[in-house]
Amino acid sequence: MAVWRVPDVLAAEVFTKGQGLEGSVVGVTAEGVEFKTIYGKGAILIRWSDIQKNRSDKAFLVLFGEAEEAIGRIWGLENGELMVGQSPVAAIRIPVEKIDRSLTRDQYDNSRLERLRVRYRFWTGNYDLAFAFTDATTDTTNFSTALEMRRKKKPTDFFFGAYYFFGSTKESGESRVTTENRVLGRTRLDRDLTDRSFAFGQVSAEYDEIQELSLRTDPAVGVGYRIIQREKLTISGRSGPGYVYQRYFGGGYRRLFHGSFRRRPGGGAALWFKVEMECRISAGGRQVAGQLSDTHNRRLDHADHRLV
Repeated sequence: MAVWRVPDVLAAEVFTKGQGLEGSVVGVTAEGVEFKTIYGKGAILIRWSDIQKNRSDKAFLVLFGEAEEAIGRIWGLENGELMVGQSPVAAIRIPVEKIDRSLTRDQYDNSRLERLRVRYRFWTGNYDLAFAFTDATTDTTNFSTALEMRRKKKPTDFFFGAYYFFGSTKESGESRVTTENRVLGRTRLDRDLTDRSFAFGQVSAEYDEIQELSLRTDPAVGVGYRIIQREKLTISGRSGPGYVYQRYFGGGYRRLFHGSFRRRPGGGAALWFKVEMECRISAGGRQVAGQLSDTHNRRLDHADHRLV
């Protein structure tokens, strides 16, 4: 006598719209479950709002909150909380909106790169290298390189950047002329005061051969506000007092303050202030940042606009 085995629907790892899906859970995010079906290649994202039940046969490492983690199987979803642990009783309840990323326990154990990513998960960085050359009546050569690193862990946000720019031109029959030879470094630390406002301290240092500038540095402190704060777009403004020191080739120097009000000898006054607007766009796991700074002295009608 033939015996037909009735499929066990409870073996399905994800239930949505009253139906168990055939496949396996490959990860979880703040948006939903990454699920690989048996019908094709790659994984699909099923949003938490569409999930009725879920579990996993594999053990996962789930990173969430500020610096928390949970290891074990996924046992279910209750009241917007994902249950992860060695058993349903011992499972840690994780609010789904606090999930940072996840990976299987096998991926973590077998990959040194993944272990490094977990250890330094609050760090991001990028390195850029660019070269351009034109051969015409006027030959031009341009080279630039940049290294940026950022550590973001509430309530602090630390940034460091180092940049080098070089450019030259050559007219037919003449010697090559350097048009740019500049080194720039900057670092900044933000600390949240509220969800949108923050205090900051920053400093930069610059060498510019064309301007005969051996050193320019401008430490500053102040407060800022995030005007737009979304997952992939942040626009913020910051302002505060600071100090600018410039030393030139040959030993000459210049000092000035911004963000302060000073009486001047013989009457009159000087008002220095500095405002910066910054825009950060996340694209493909990478952040692109633009910054516009404006420093004014109303008495001397001095302004310095720089887009970095």
